[in-house]
Amino acid sequence: MTPRQIMNNSDGELWAGCPAELLYIISLLNKALKSDASPLDIEKNIVPALKSFSPIKWAVSSENPCLMKSRYHLASVYKEAVSIYLSQIMHGTIEDSLSETLIGGPVTSALLHIQSIDQDDEHFKCLIWPAFVIGAEARNESQRATIV
Repeated sequence: MTPRQIMNNSDGELWAGCPAELLYIISLLNKALKSDASPLDIEKNIVPALKSFSPIKWAVSSENPCLMKSRYHLASVYKEAVSIYLSQIMHGTIEDSLSETLIGGPVTSALLHIQSIDQDDEHFKCLIWPAFVIGAEARNESQRATIV
């Protein structure tokens, strides 16, 4: 079984918060960085995978319809955080237009999704890593206050 298959299977059995597809994208990025892959390789292979991830499709794959809304917001937060993580790693190595596409609105979007998850919801506790990444990218006091 490939690492990707293992991660996808875990989404249905042992859920850790981050969608398996996004974990796989992070693992591809880390592997590419360790192998000294060119920025062009990363742009060709990893960026399209990230852009094609659908928080809605991931959310509706839940066996519990009551969780779809929270799962959608959680997956959206993670997708934005992975976009920020990728853009920070690639800072200065990819075209400015691509960097702007990746980072242009993720902080604001992610904050809206975070605010849409009730603090008593079981999904809220899964926001630690994305909140850290998003908070590090926050540019004003209002954004930082939301993260806190």
